Amino acid sequence: MAVARDGFGIPHVLGASVVEVAREQGRATATDRAWQLQVERRRAEGTCAELFGEAALEWDRLARRADLPGLAQRAYAAMSDESRAFVDAYVAGVNDVLASAGSAGSTGGTGDEAWQPWTPLGVLAVQHLLFSTFPSKLWRHHLAGGLAPELRDHLELLRGEGLPGGSNAVAVAGSLTASGLPILAGDPHRVIEAPGVYAQVRLVCTDPEDAFDVTGLTFVGVPGVQHFGHAAHAGGGVAWGITNAVADAEDLYVEHLTRDGEAVVAQGPAGTEPVQRRVEEIRVRGADGGLCTERLEVLRTGRGPVVLGGPDEVAFSLRTPADVLGDLGGDALLPLLRARTAADVIDAFEDHWVSPVNNLLVADGAGQPGQPGQPGQPEHRVVGRVPQREADRAAALHRLPGDARAGTGWTGWVTDLPRRTGEVLVSANDRAAADFARIGDEFAPPFRAARITELVTDLAARGPITPAGLAEVLADDKQTAGGALLDAIADLADLSAPAATLRERLLAWGRRMAPDSIEAPLFARVRAHVVRAVVDGPGLRGLDTSPYGELFAPWFDLGARVQTALPALLAADRPFGVDLATAVRDAVESVAHEPEPEPGTETWGAAHVAVPLTPHQQLGLQPPRAEVPPLLPVAGDTDCVLAARALGGRGACVHGPVARWVWDLAGASRWVVPLGASGDPASPHHHDQQAVWAAGGTLPVVRPTGATMRPVDPDGDADLLHSWVTQPRAAFWGMTERTRDEVAEIYGWIVAQEHLAVYLLEVDGHPVGLLQTYDPFVDEIGEFYERRPGDLGVHLLLADDPRRRGHTGEVVRAVFAWLLTQPGFARLVTEPDARNDASIALLERLGAERGPRVQLRTSISEKPAQFLFLSRSRVEELVLTP
Repeated sequence: MAVARDGFGIPHVLGASVVEVAREQGRATATDRAWQLQVERRRAEGTCAELFGEAALEWDRLARRADLPGLAQRAYAAMSDESRAFVDAYVAGVNDVLASAGSAGSTGGTGDEAWQPWTPLGVLAVQHLLFSTFPSKLWRHHLAGGLAPELRDHLELLRGEGLPGGSNAVAVAGSLTASGLPILAGDPHRVIEAPGVYAQVRLVCTDPEDAFDVTGLTFVGVPGVQHFGHAAHAGGGVAWGITNAVADAEDLYVEHLTRDGEAVVAQGPAGTEPVQRRVEEIRVRGADGGLCTERLEVLRTGRGPVVLGGPDEVAFSLRTPADVLGDLGGDALLPLLRARTAADVIDAFEDHWVSPVNNLLVADGAGQPGQPGQPGQPEHRVVGRVPQREADRAAALHRLPGDARAGTGWTGWVTDLPRRTGEVLVSANDRAAADFARIGDEFAPPFRAARITELVTDLAARGPITPAGLAEVLADDKQTAGGALLDAIADLADLSAPAATLRERLLAWGRRMAPDSIEAPLFARVRAHVVRAVVDGPGLRGLDTSPYGELFAPWFDLGARVQTALPALLAADRPFGVDLATAVRDAVESVAHEPEPEPGTETWGAAHVAVPLTPHQQLGLQPPRAEVPPLLPVAGDTDCVLAARALGGRGACVHGPVARWVWDLAGASRWVVPLGASGDPASPHHHDQQAVWAAGGTLPVVRPTGATMRPVDPDGDADLLHSWVTQPRAAFWGMTERTRDEVAEIYGWIVAQEHLAVYLLEVDGHPVGLLQTYDPFVDEIGEFYERRPGDLGVHLLLADDPRRRGHTGEVVRAVFAWLLTQPGFARLVTEPDARNDASIALLERLGAERGPRVQLRTSISEKPAQFLFLSRSRVEELVLTP
């Protein structure tokens, strides 16, 4: 068994059995994300306040009240023996690493407690709770109680998914692709965390009786590959991905609880009934580092755990499929790894998945069994457990908490969940078909799904679809829902001169929420004024604060909900008592008369910057170390395919795609995550994918090599560098007569320049080459050819070292893989000495195109130079070439 890593530090796990694979996956995860694993364990146990202090108390109370630890233990016990052994092996691997010295990570972990066998199920329980629909029912209950009776019908205008922004997935049949095999792509959207919630991984089992090779994304802390995966084998294998189906699968009930001595009783459908009660202690770290204890009463009625309130006050119990069944879907993990066909994946989800209810897109290389005449067509299945409710109570339970005295209203499970097959399938948390009424009545607006369908249709019309082409769909930044507001702006007349100018600019704008757009922030500011007019209007004033604490504040953000519902509100007559025509006019006039922004702050990207939140920041705390990655501008907006949601609709972006994936059954798959594979800020792989992710890009899935790169240490590496650049074979490098100290000084100067970089290339830890890069738009070399945006200059020196022999291809691919991570990289530029026939011939064999031959005179050298260029697409091909 072994773990190899590719050029981005992504683990490729090899084991002789599924148990070995699980153990090595656990070890790799703990090596990369030790601190994150400790945080996830505490979230699952409800012990975060012991580490983070009072700021984490709200979460700990909810986790204990919802009985997440108890649910995880029940779900673990109910799994099959084989599934438990798989999870046990993963936990053993995690604990192997956490027990080692210094393994807690560099960001404040204590490494004090081992994972329990059920902890991975607890991680799943946490993720399920975060994606529950019950907070939206709390919000609706709060709003219904605060609205004037004549305005309660207006609540229908705010129907939609629980939180603005959402995930996308698309599948295209082989009949439309360049390879003739299906391609699937998608991007889950949620809070952007640091480290990221998903980890990239490849899992390979070599047992001839149980072999698999699965590439995918996994929740950090959960074994296997759950939501997004490609199982490769002869014929292309099978690939799958999900989006949240936004099904109404959980219910809240208003409980009537009273004390009877030490006991607590509830009023249920049959009258007074006992309540399960226990008292737990939560340890809370104080500002001085000391610990105190809070006692928490934990209650469970016949409906479910009491998540808010208690005896003699308003209390709510929560009923979820996972809690009712004692099942978190753990038995789906192994069947997904072993899947060879679309039917296998469907069976794994339909037989074992519980919640959240998901849209599953799946395709294989041979067509789906049971679909005669439709070979290679992708399938869309809704998977998970949706409760069947009593007919006379279903509509009410969909919207508001029920009365516990009337019972749960649950009569079983919906069995005829939606399904469809097609040449192009799109899922964007929307109501994909009429039969989605079986699972709920509030879905994402249709704009994103319609835009993806339009883009894929256009893509297919231009020729066979490729993985890179489908990946670009996910980066689309057109404002899909902005038409209604722009129509209202178009209707305005008799504006002041500045407002009329603004009106014309917005109407001429192409609705692209691109980082360099000047009109995008103007649109966002107008929209924000209109949204605020509704929120502060007579109907909703004072209702935008959560009465249940900050933990539920995102669901009570009226501004976000009004923004999502703006097209419906603009079409209504005085929604919530607000004259929106006047509000739009006032918004345009107000923005038109704002002071001009400071130079450099006028673009969308100046404010719309991705801010991955650390665990401390999610609690409003300052991280203990400088662990915040570079903050980069991102395109998109709530209503774009790239649904990167900003605070207040126009500020820092904290919600967006937490991964992009493209599974090509022909093998040219792609992916990217925010930041990188490692959670350690000191690792070179902590944020080496961030620039590509922020630019809307993806990276090719590559196999590991023994070649790596590290920055040059001018003093520490001086002897080595001097020995290389003074050899006769390095004559074209121009330093054969330099002394050791002069070489150290030269490379010290290079390292100090912002537009230059220099790296050592290593094979299995042994230096075998040197890579230097320069920015042609800053370096004087750029004056000798016609520069293009995205050009990056490269100088490569390979040492005459026996340890390089047989590894040259690996070294070159490692360099090319690194180039793909560089912000904005579009073309490699190199200018070897025109007399260096060997270098020129090598570059041309790689596919480089000749540029001009010039007499290159710079401040430090002169030579006849032959420019050659390699496009980004060719670099990607070379990375993927064995």
